[in-house]
Amino acid sequence: MIRSILAVGTAVVGALVLVTAGFGGSTAAPTTLKGTVGPGYTINLTTANGQRVKTVKAGTYRITVTDQSGQHNFMLGKSGATPQQLTQVGWKGTKTITVKLTNGTWSYFCAPHSNQMFGKFGVGGAASATAAAPTGASKGSGGGSDDDGDDDGGNDDGHDGHS
Repeated sequence: MIRSILAVGTAVVGALVLVTAGFGGSTAAPTTLKGTVGPGYTINLTTANGQRVKTVKAGTYRITVTDQSGQHNFMLGKSGATPQQLTQVGWKGTKTITVKLTNGTWSYFCAPHSNQMFGKFGVGGAASATAAAPTGASKGSGGGSDDDGDDDGGNDDGHDGHS
């Protein structure tokens, strides 16, 4: 009788270990994306290997932003939603946040220079949108390019931050 109880107890513990291992026993770290703003009038969002972000799968991401200019900030938002300010004007440094990217078109931009410094990317099945200033951004002359992801003309050295 005692052997039967021990056998059942051992089987239950073994089953719980298998269930725990199969359902979240280990969690993968989120994918890291790298944002940069400045110097000059440049803003970019790239993968860990330096490729410009065009589309990503929906999910949780770690975004590390390096702000190299006190005159810019780094904003991130989904089309039709209020963007999140990742860095502030007047601040320089590196900041890492974790964000859940859901299906749709997302943009990153510098709020004071949003008609020049912006980029867009698709999440899930959404294709990268055509170039246009972010929703709610001030409209004006200039413009950006989905292919450039930067200033498209406001940079002093003629280098747009891309190789």
